[in-house]
Amino acid sequence: MGRQGEIEHGYVEEAVEVADDGDDGEARLADRILKSFVPGVFDSKPQNFVPEGCIKDLVTEGSVIIELRYLNSVWEVDNALVEYILRKAPKVFAIAVQTGLFGLELCMAMDKFRKCDFGDSGLPIRERAAPSDATIGKLKLSAFMPKTLWTDLRLYNFYDHQWTYLSPVFAKGDREMILHPHHILPIIEVDHCTTQHGTFSDVRQVIIHDQHLKGFSSHGAKMHFAIKEIKDTVSNDTRAQQKLDAAWQGEVQALIASTALGNPNIIQLIAAVTQGQRRYLLFQWADGNLRTFWESSPQRPALNAHFIQEIVQQLRGLAYALYELHKQRFRHGDLKPENILRFNGPNPSSRVGTLKISDLGLAKHHAIVTGLRHCPTSTRFGTARYEPPEAARDRLDGESRSRLYDIWSMGVIALELVVWILHGYDQLKMFNDGIKKDYMSMHDSDHEAPPYYEIESSPGKRIAKVHPVVASVIQQLEADPECSRDSAIRDLVDIVKNNLLVVKLQPWRLSRHSTLRPPVDETGDRQEAPTDDERMEDEDAFEDPEDPEDPEEPSNNIVVTQHDAEGSEQAAHSSSNEPCRATAEKFYQALDVIIGKGNNNPSYWFTGISRDRIQDLKVEPRAAEEPKQFLPLPLLNQPAQKIGDSPIAVPPELAQRLAPAQAQSAV
Repeated sequence: MGRQGEIEHGYVEEAVEVADDGDDGEARLADRILKSFVPGVFDSKPQNFVPEGCIKDLVTEGSVIIELRYLNSVWEVDNALVEYILRKAPKVFAIAVQTGLFGLELCMAMDKFRKCDFGDSGLPIRERAAPSDATIGKLKLSAFMPKTLWTDLRLYNFYDHQWTYLSPVFAKGDREMILHPHHILPIIEVDHCTTQHGTFSDVRQVIIHDQHLKGFSSHGAKMHFAIKEIKDTVSNDTRAQQKLDAAWQGEVQALIASTALGNPNIIQLIAAVTQGQRRYLLFQWADGNLRTFWESSPQRPALNAHFIQEIVQQLRGLAYALYELHKQRFRHGDLKPENILRFNGPNPSSRVGTLKISDLGLAKHHAIVTGLRHCPTSTRFGTARYEPPEAARDRLDGESRSRLYDIWSMGVIALELVVWILHGYDQLKMFNDGIKKDYMSMHDSDHEAPPYYEIESSPGKRIAKVHPVVASVIQQLEADPECSRDSAIRDLVDIVKNNLLVVKLQPWRLSRHSTLRPPVDETGDRQEAPTDDERMEDEDAFEDPEDPEDPEEPSNNIVVTQHDAEGSEQAAHSSSNEPCRATAEKFYQALDVIIGKGNNNPSYWFTGISRDRIQDLKVEPRAAEEPKQFLPLPLLNQPAQKIGDSPIAVPPELAQRLAPAQAQSAV
């Protein structure tokens, strides 16, 4: 017969003997609890917790009887009470002992808990002064009677000690977690050397106690996680706080939905934690990002067919991940190398690893926070270098970002990737610095990271085009020996030029001022209607219903143009035969073609031509022209008063549109 059977039938002689031994027998429970403490080190002041599962080793049949009989010779073993403690209230029992109860008082307290059916499921209790409708914690006052036993001090100590036993368990599949501010996160190590402080969040590398991980396979090694703490989650303004809370909830749901896709090139959310006014996102720790990967090769990386094949396959994975996100009505809105994380794979021969899209779903929170801050130029959401030409227009119209926004961003990333492959990171920096110098030359002002387009001003309209420095570099890449014959790099450059870094959008692009009806081209015929996937990819998502919308508002007169290698310009709408920016579906399909060609012809991946005598890129800023021809970029990210102070001439009708928009952006 097992020990439980002995309890049920009253056979507890062995346990009673242990209890009768007093201090000479089994160690007191309070001392054993103290030895089981593990410090949680996430916050600046470590807080001790008892790891999950340890309670079974602490609160045993013998330890229960010892504590109940300690200096309590009149008590006879109550088998039902012992059974209740072991089955339903081991944590409550340990907390009561830690509070200082033993012997007769402990018997009275636990017997009252049993009669009131108060056990571990009733934890955490809330403070006596907490509101009765508190979302976390309850207080069954009838269980904490009489008052002579449960003084205010003892009740306070019970409340305070309970958190030692309530550290959360992160179970795979349980994505949302709401915690009390006093919950102790079971984080046992923090690598402060790798902490990343950003404008909108801080990221720390941590190790979680393995007994607080359920469903994760670590293969015997410690698992490293990234815990991202979101900044600016609290506002004194009620309306702003409602927006922040709604944005958090919406973005958590977006992360949960994207994780549910199970795509290997999308970062997987482990948990979204709300702890009082603090917000955390928990992910697997990455080995770096695309930017740090580039930085590891300042000079030209050593090229071979396998390396280029790996890169194209990962780029295809990112493109397909973007397609799946767009198909589910998500758009990223801030794609950049820093938001593409890199994970080393199990294959030691892989130089690339696995690339994953991260920071999905945080666009709304970032945009709201940027609007609430009083220095929008320094806390600006989004990186201008990766913004498409329509970004300024959408800000003027108050429109959400289209999914094609992401495609332009991927075009910039892909072009940077090709430059890095063929010339190394130093040349990539020189390329981007050249765009910056050109911007300074043309505008007589500075910009940290100008975009890969520029906007020309003419009476009544603004004309967007691919930046001449970008067009020049693309032309140089096309003349590179690696592009001298059919090759993966040549086809990748072609995709960037003709499918991604294309300012012209599909004529049927959905917005608040357009419909899905196929437009009429110059011949009078209807253009081919888009496919369902193309429609879905280009819809605006997550539109804020509180954003101003005026269907009668005049257009802001943006015209997009292509900029060819010779520098000529044509209106993008002048011919229906000119290429439009591709959807994510077209992007990954184009990369599939590259992979298929490589599978059929291994030499297609790399020509093998020596790069020892390859010349560096030539990036020469243009000579200064009349400043009135170009507008500073991005237009709405500069304080309103600087438009008037700038020597740049702005058309009157555009100035009228800019004034209220800029004033609003500075709030």
